[in-house]
Amino acid sequence: MNKRAYIFYFAVILMGVIVSFFAGKKYGTEDLKTTQTNVTASAEHHTEKVIEGYWLKRKNDKIVIYDQNQTKVIAETDIREKDCSEKDSKLLEQGIYLENMECLFKFLQAHTS
Repeated sequence: MNKRAYIFYFAVILMGVIVSFFAGKKYGTEDLKTTQTNVTASAEHHTEKVIEGYWLKRKNDKIVIYDQNQTKVIAETDIREKDCSEKDSKLLEQGIYLENMECLFKFLQAHTS
């Protein structure tokens, strides 16, 4: 091929890249802007703070996890009361309140290993 053909192909490819770049920038960021406004709008509607908390109580010699209102059983564990310390056994009679999921997992991990 001669020099003009190479220049022509280079120009066509360069124009394709430029058109693709600007089209992608225009149409690709429209979805991003829509998503950002939807996230902002939904965040404004959910300004109230969700209270998280868990109660651990003894039931049939096992530890049971209740929700923050102590009305709904979230999970029943296989941890027996006899596997706990005396201090924890006494606390389980009244119930042990854990503020969040992280504290719950730490407690459960400490009593299963």
